[in-house]
Amino acid sequence: MTFAGVWPFDRKTMIRYRTRAAGPFLLGALVVAYAVLWGVRHPAGPWGTYLGQAIGSEGVLLFTLALVLMSSTSWVESLFAGLDRAAIWHRTCAIAGTVLMLVHTATTSTGQEAPKGKSLGVIGAVGIVGLVLWAMLPRWRQLVPPFLRAPVERVAQSPGGRWAHRFLNGYDLWRNVHRVLGLFVAAGIVHAVLDATVFGGDPVLRWSLIAVGGTGLAFYVYRELFARFFVRVHRYKVTAVEPIPGRDAQVITLAPQAKPLRFVAGQWAIVSIETKQGWSRNPFSISSSDRAGDLSITVKGLGDFSSSVDDLVRPGMPAVVDGPHGRFDRAHGTAEQVWIGAGVGITPFLSWARSLDEQLDADRVDFYVSSRGRSPFAGELQGIADAHQNLHLHVVDTAVDGHLTAERVLAQVPVPPQRLSVFLCGPQRMVKQLTRGFRQAGVVPVNIHQEYFSWR
Repeated sequence: MTFAGVWPFDRKTMIRYRTRAAGPFLLGALVVAYAVLWGVRHPAGPWGTYLGQAIGSEGVLLFTLALVLMSSTSWVESLFAGLDRAAIWHRTCAIAGTVLMLVHTATTSTGQEAPKGKSLGVIGAVGIVGLVLWAMLPRWRQLVPPFLRAPVERVAQSPGGRWAHRFLNGYDLWRNVHRVLGLFVAAGIVHAVLDATVFGGDPVLRWSLIAVGGTGLAFYVYRELFARFFVRVHRYKVTAVEPIPGRDAQVITLAPQAKPLRFVAGQWAIVSIETKQGWSRNPFSISSSDRAGDLSITVKGLGDFSSSVDDLVRPGMPAVVDGPHGRFDRAHGTAEQVWIGAGVGITPFLSWARSLDEQLDADRVDFYVSSRGRSPFAGELQGIADAHQNLHLHVVDTAVDGHLTAERVLAQVPVPPQRLSVFLCGPQRMVKQLTRGFRQAGVVPVNIHQEYFSWR
């Protein structure tokens, strides 16, 4: 069965739609239900004040949802088809909550809260805005108006700008500071509860806000204090750190010291390594075969740790692996597939290729490896492709061949777009352009998969 001649609504497609949409649908339902509650039980008084209080309460709900998504529990991963997708929705809820908080501040007159309550509101607002702006820093080019981009770029390229970028863009520092988000949210919740004008004497509104905020804070306390006692980790040791020729990247190989991690090719893990400067914790896609005892991760110089691997990491250093995570799995695709890995985004596809059985369980796979300069993995991947007649390798040197486009891919793949599954991993701008192109060409949206390797 088809819809508008484009979308094949077979059973597997519908299952993929439901799986991917379950979490976002639940978020939307909660936001709407809470708005309806305030609409039914709204307190008496000026309409503008009531609206401002309702907006502020919706902001509290969104921050609570952000804290729940930040908890990294297994059911969150299941609802959102992967923790990487849950992290995207965590960011969306936090940004939307910040916007509502600012609107609430601008549209609400000072309430009858205690002085401490007012102070807590200011502390919570300033802290939340600061954390959200910091999280959005890597995407400043998308936020700054075009006429300001050139001067901002000049400042960013100055010695002070480069130092600030390296300092503020460091994953370890950002992650550790980001963990205090729950404290600022708690300050905002206490501020709301102490304000006597928020609920107009309605106990349902008052206790619903307490329940909503308390739920988010309970998840926050669990993550920060108790999750470590329930999360199973695997002990490893660094056995090799090898630079990739011609690339600002290294391959770190880890050997298990007890039972090895069992994972599906394409998944990722949170890897903590005791470096020369102490423990460093980062998420990495696994590039080794899912049948190998050792783990391999490919690290590109993008942040504080990844830019200093050759100085910080040596064989023999202990490591702890938390995982596996992620749902980037070729088994979720149709019989005809396109894989596109660009730059360090080739990592999950390396694991896929290295994990292939003698018989490829797909009718056709076109594997595009895109990089500036010939990929250092081209030889290995060509050998794997030669052993699998249904696997067709396309090595793209962007310096010679130009950037890959959806039109170019579909012109080379002898399969109708409606039957294809497309798997993407690479720079965000490239992935967005390809996704738009494939959708316009008729690839079913739910059959376009990507791995979000940038969580900020």
